[in-house]
Amino acid sequence: MKWNSNLYDNKHSFVAEYGKSMIDLVNVGKDQKILDLGCGTGILTNELAKEGATVIGIDSSIDMIKKAKLNFQVADATEEEIS
Repeated sequence: MKWNSNLYDNKHSFVAEYGKSMIDLVNVGKDQKILDLGCGTGILTNELAKEGATVIGIDSSIDMIKKAKLNFQVADATEEEIS
């Protein structure tokens, strides 16, 4: 499936908005490392990072990652060591 990151953010932003209410349930802190699988355009990944955690976002869609990488380091978790 090919994702359109602009369409996702414009028409499906309710997904991230709904997810923001869940951030209060996540143990977020400076020593916390969080893996965000299916990070999409990185909206929630960014919110977690703003709380002080080290966050790694992974998504199978190149279009989503292109948009997310405007705010984050992008790496292939199957090929690179993540510190």
